[in-house]
Amino acid sequence: MSRIHRRKKYKIVKRNPSSDLIRKILLTLLALLLFGGAILMAILPAFL
Repeated sequence: MSRIHRRKKYKIVKRNPSSDLIRKILLTLLALLLFGGAILMAILPAFL
């Protein structure tokens, strides 16, 4: 029983295109965070 369930889960995960979408969103968020951090580092000294 458990073997079949595992296989099904794996198949669903493999076929699922939403995982790629989530990965893309995470990557874009990470890039935005890095970009925002760089901007903050450039702007913060002016305020301090």
